[in-house]
Order: sequence, then C-alpha cells, then structure tokens
Amino acid sequence: MTRDYLRDFRSLMDELRQHTAFEIITEEIVTKYEDGLAKFSVNKLKTRFGFDISQGYEKFIDVSLYTHLRFVYYINREVCGGGEFHLRPIYDTVISTQDPELWNEGMTQQEIEFLKYFRVFDDHPDSGDFKLAAFHLTPGVSPPAFPDIYFYDRGEYWKMNLDYGGYLDALLGLLGVSNWQYLFCDVDMTQPKYESLFNELNNTLNQLSQLFTARDFETYHEMLRTKR
Repeated sequence: MTRDYLRDFRSLMDELRQHTAFEIITEEIVTKYEDGLAKFSVNKLKTRFGFDISQGYEKFIDVSLYTHLRFVYYINREVCGGGEFHLRPIYDTVISTQDPELWNEGMTQQEIEFLKYFRVFDDHPDSGDFKLAAFHLTPGVSPPAFPDIYFYDRGEYWKMNLDYGGYLDALLGLLGVSNWQYLFCDVDMTQPKYESLFNELNNTLNQLSQLFTARDFETYHEMLRTKR
C-alpha cells in the first residue's frame, strides 16, 4: 500500500500544533501543488539522470515542495528539546549547483571532491545549525535509483542506512527532533566525543515517550543501545 506522505506530514504538523507541550516556530506545507508537476518532475529525473521512477518516487514529489517545520517542546515549563526539517523539491535538489560549501581547510582534496557532489534535500534554515541531509551524486554515473543519502553535521558526515522513502518514514516516526539521523548512521558512540550526543538522544527518546504515550519509541531506543 502506497503511503500518502503529504497527508502524513499534515497530520504530524496538526498533532504537534495541538500538543500543549509544543511551540511551533515555523510551519509551511504546500497543500495543493501545480497540476502536472509530479509527472513533469518524474519524467525529467528519468530522462536526465536515469532514475528508476517505476519504484514510485512520484509519490514524494508533492511533500518535497519546501515542507518546513521548526518547533521546541517544554517539560515542566522548561525548553527540553526541539527540531526542524525543511524538505526541498527533489528535482531542484538534484540539478542544483548552488549548495553551500560543506568543506573546510582541514579536509583532504579527496574529501572536498566528495562533498562537491552533495545535493541537499533537507536542511535547517531557521535554526542555522548547519546540519543537513543530502544525496551524493556519483560523477558521470546515472544511477538506477536515487543516490546514497548522507547526514552532514558541521564538517562530519556519514552515509545513512536509508533510502529516500525510509528517510521520510523515520522523520515522521521521530517527529523531526534534533539529531534523529544519527540513529541511522554507523557512528561508534563509545568514543568519548559522542558521549554527550548519546545522552542527548537517550533523553530525547525518553521525553518523546513521556509526551506521546500512544506512540512506540522502543525500536529507536534499541537502535541507540546498539551504538554503545
């Protein structure tokens, strides 16, 4: 059964807006996209890049039209966490050559060349934390499906164990809270530098379980435990 992502993102936004613990800072969703846009974009992706849209990628076109949410949540009247997502149009993302420079002086030339082929599809323009998700295009290769997805966090980056549909599913399941992407990256959190991140994610999952008693976050707890 095909998932209706536009409906599900609307439902998520409605749920958070109505929750007494949440404050919505930014909210935008396209409720009606231009007639023929999905078909046009899918055909362009196929003819220009060879993407195999037979897998049903057209269902992602509408929800990727700058769907944007930023929020914070409170427990005992104190801000305890928040999140943001900003989904860019798939076609515009892939053909873009205007993404920010993600490299720095401490990187090797090989790393810089690798990052030049990142195409950002989810970022945080309001919070400005320079964390994002991107497709990685392979120079000179037209993939049979969407490219690999990477999570980038202020100079570090990891391949995610998700395809685009899986990314949207996980984003919905975790409400878009800060740093949720780490659960789907092969990051060894036994390293001291990730101790605070591990604790933050653990606290976030505990708080979400407290705020949404009807939702089951145990799968995500288990994913986090495997990283220690």
